[in-house]
Amino acid sequence: PEVQVAREDSAAALLLRGALDVAFVRYGVQRDQLSLKRLGSMATGVYAGAGHPLAAKSGKIKLTEVAQHPFVLFEAERDQRAAWWPTAHRRKAAMKVVARDTAAEICTEGDLLAVLPDIVAERYRRQGSELKKLPVSGIAPTEIFALWREQLDLPGRAEAVVEAVQQRFIGDR
Repeated sequence: PEVQVAREDSAAALLLRGALDVAFVRYGVQRDQLSLKRLGSMATGVYAGAGHPLAAKSGKIKLTEVAQHPFVLFEAERDQRAAWWPTAHRRKAAMKVVARDTAAEICTEGDLLAVLPDIVAERYRRQGSELKKLPVSGIAPTEIFALWREQLDLPGRAEAVVEAVQQRFIGDR
C-alpha cells in the first residue's frame, strides 16, 4: 500500500477520485459511495518537550494553566468534530501542521505543547526523544475511523486493510 499524509477534509474527494484506497480519519464522514467504520479510540494527552517549563511540574496541572502556553495544532483541530481538547479552554496556536508526527517532532525540540495520541508520543520516546505527558485531565481520546470506496478491479482489498487496522485496535485493549 502507498501511505500519504493528507488533510482530512480532502480524504473523501481523494477516495472518490481513486487517488486513495483507504483513509484513516479522526471523525466520521458519511458520504454516498464511501463506507465508514469506527475502529476505536486512542488515549490522548498534552505533551511537552524536556525543556518546557511545564515538564518539570509535579502534581496535577489545570487546563487553564496549560492553555496559557503556545501549542502546535493540527489542521483537523479547526473542525468542531475534532473534540479531544475542551472547547471552553482556548489555546494559543503558535503553529499549525498536517501530521501528528510533525507536531511530536516540533514539541520535542522546542517550547510548544501538543495534544498527541499516546501511541505517537510513545514511539518518539522509544527513539530517545524526551516527550513528557503532562498530568492534565479533561483531554478526550482520539477517535479513529476508516473511510473507503468499493474497489471494482480488486474487491475486498480496502476492507482487508481496514480489518487489519481494526485488529490492532482490538489487540491494544
